[in-house]
Amino acid sequence: MEKKLLLSSIVPVYNTEQYLEDCLKSLVCQEVSSSKYEIICINAGSTDNSANILAEYRNDYPNIRIINKENEGIAIARNIGISEVRDEYFMFVDSDDFIASHSIKEILDKATEEKIDFVRFSYSCTDEKKHFEEEQINNIVFKKEKIDVSEAPFQVWGVMYRTDMVRKSRLQFSSKFRTREDYIFNFLLYAYNYKAKVLVTDSPVYKYRVRKGSLSHIMDYRSEKFQRERLDNMLDYIDECVNFITDHPDREEMTEKFIRQKMSYFAATALLCGLRCKSISILDIQTILKTKKVYPSSYKKCCFKEIGYY
Repeated sequence: MEKKLLLSSIVPVYNTEQYLEDCLKSLVCQEVSSSKYEIICINAGSTDNSANILAEYRNDYPNIRIINKENEGIAIARNIGISEVRDEYFMFVDSDDFIASHSIKEILDKATEEKIDFVRFSYSCTDEKKHFEEEQINNIVFKKEKIDVSEAPFQVWGVMYRTDMVRKSRLQFSSKFRTREDYIFNFLLYAYNYKAKVLVTDSPVYKYRVRKGSLSHIMDYRSEKFQRERLDNMLDYIDECVNFITDHPDREEMTEKFIRQKMSYFAATALLCGLRCKSISILDIQTILKTKKVYPSSYKKCCFKEIGYY
């Protein structure tokens, strides 16, 4: 019988040779026994030195597992990672970020002891020049929370998930999104498991690296390009919600209520984005939403009087 581990760190990797060692160093210097802890690296067709760096670390640390595949995007890499998990918990770490040293064991002990479903790490931002250094984080303060579905995290990094909860939810990341694929995954997971136990750390355990060339850094949030992309995301979010409701006949009534409320919010946001887009008319967006039988949330109705939606 295969021995069950306690934790997997899933690290999607694509051309991050400049930062990858910091990430791996931070993961292997945790105090969790290698017999209970696995690092799953999904190398998605890197063309730089990332593959060699992974191989070197794999030679020194047998609990590192490397999966080489073609580049099909971050969503597919994360889905592969989840399918490979054999542990009670898993977490995602972006390959240009890193984790505070000697922090995971205390968090994992607390999560397993109290049968926690989600652990949300506090995080701090760092720049491209910052390198990982060992530090001791003592006496992490934990705060237990009930799930607030409206406050689902926008990112999957910095969250520890209980594996069987995710698998029972039958959720996967969708590759249709260019950005923000994390959010709909977390929102639907929260809605389906709205009675779950959440633990939040007060210490900045996760170190998020802000890179000048990253998509989030260079995007002009006022541009029509961004607004059109956001509009398309909102419509795709609605489709993901509809598909989830259809595919989960075992859902509770409250779960569907949460999801339909959020669909109305997505519809309202789509219309607001449409006000800033020349490439699509408000009438076209209205038609799309009516076809989907989704209507804007009432608290935003006042925003649409000028366009004759009400």
